[in-house]
Amino acid sequence: MDAGDGPFCFIVGYVNARQRKTLVLSVWKGYRMCFTLPHIQKLKKNFSMELTIIETSAYQELRKLVSTLAVQMGDFQKKIASPAQDK
Repeated sequence: MDAGDGPFCFIVGYVNARQRKTLVLSVWKGYRMCFTLPHIQKLKKNFSMELTIIETSAYQELRKLVSTLAVQMGDFQKKIASPAQDK
């Protein structure tokens, strides 16, 4: 295999140290084009947007759970307060 075989290559089986170096160079040639600064900035922006969506979703779920808990606590307080008022 030569480092100029193309941007991506697949190896099946075992490779020796020299072949491994060639493989690394070949793979690097293919991937280095993907990791330019604009590409990294775009990935960062997309990742930030995904995190914002996840955080918003988690916050909404937490609000729902707290609201449910507040209702359950109110019901529980009414249950334990009712017998005491009868006496």
